[in-house]
Amino acid sequence: MDFLEGSLFCGIPIFVGETRKFKTSTLIVQFTCDLGRSPTENAVLPFLLRRGTRLHPSLGEMNRRLEGLYGSECEVGVSKSGERQILTFRLETPGEEYLPEEGVMEQALATLAEVVLDPPLDGDASFRGDHLEGEKDNLRVRQEAVFNDKAAYARLRCVQEMCRRERYATARYGRKEDLPGITGAGLYARYREILRESPVNVFLVGNVPLERALTLLEGAFDAGERRPREIEPTEIRSAAGEWREVRETQNLEQARLCLGYRTGMGRGDYRFWALAMANGILGGFPHAKLFRRVREEHGLAYSVASSLDAGKGLLFIDAGINAADYERTREICEKQLADVREGNFSDEEMEKVRAGMLRALRSSLDRPRALIAAFLEGLINGRKESPGAWERHVRAVARDDVVEAAAGIGPDTAYFLHGGE
Repeated sequence: MDFLEGSLFCGIPIFVGETRKFKTSTLIVQFTCDLGRSPTENAVLPFLLRRGTRLHPSLGEMNRRLEGLYGSECEVGVSKSGERQILTFRLETPGEEYLPEEGVMEQALATLAEVVLDPPLDGDASFRGDHLEGEKDNLRVRQEAVFNDKAAYARLRCVQEMCRRERYATARYGRKEDLPGITGAGLYARYREILRESPVNVFLVGNVPLERALTLLEGAFDAGERRPREIEPTEIRSAAGEWREVRETQNLEQARLCLGYRTGMGRGDYRFWALAMANGILGGFPHAKLFRRVREEHGLAYSVASSLDAGKGLLFIDAGINAADYERTREICEKQLADVREGNFSDEEMEKVRAGMLRALRSSLDRPRALIAAFLEGLINGRKESPGAWERHVRAVARDDVVEAAAGIGPDTAYFLHGGE
């Protein structure tokens, strides 16, 4: 399935994946914001808007409205891609051909448009105070939840130390210390600014032709006059070549090790798929080097894996270990990456990773949200490619490509979270 591109009012692009594969139609509206600009206000907004509209001013009324549309679902979220913050509004509604009446999709799209464009207000230019305070509390819970997940906390702290002078250090939900200063009037002003200036992408996956999608959405959405502002590109750095070590103590039994590397390339680089395969050989799969050497052969980790942050060009090795095994675990982890750099991996290892990557790509085709997320990652990083192109890239990666990509992976920050003496 390929995405066909059209254009809505004010030049907003829409990407339509017409398919009979699903019994639902999925519409996603995504606003892209600069992560360095009002990130906490941005993070509150989608959840606040989902709480109610002018016509359906409570969460209960909104849910009853959606239930009346044959169980349509509306969800919102906040994510981070490189140094961009993505505000997502998703609507999933039954396919028109499965419903006993016409016009349901139009009504569902109008309801999503209400969520995005027509919130309940206090006066003319302020969000409702009770709604706002409730969502500020909810966001505070989301921000604090990472502290209790030590694997996520170690990764966050490693990122904060690696990127301490970069926009990327900001978490996707913003900063807890910003919450008290957010007011109904100030947030409404920021909301109007986002509608006017933030780049927007619209995606529709389902049995809906592009022409019909354009007709439906032109009638449902009118964001008013827009003057989109170009967002500064994500800064992708190469490694300095030396480790910076950061240790932190908490009251915990299992220690967490997070090794942060810079790759010098992001999702928009033509070498990205070779880098992704290098990560797979290193630790992206259960049959990869890290799991086999660190966990199975040496018994040094409760868990160990590597992952790639494509938007920012970072690679991480994460492990749950006994604190006493820190030096030995780190040494073996670094040796596995050195082996990938030097081409010390078998053809069988490489083909297992290739097969795993192809399975993951095909799996994304079965989930509209995953498919759209992968397409957007490439789109905002200058690689507007169809799912078919992704598979061709993976199949084309050769051993020399992997070695070349891995050669650019260099050390940056070693973060160690442990329980003290």
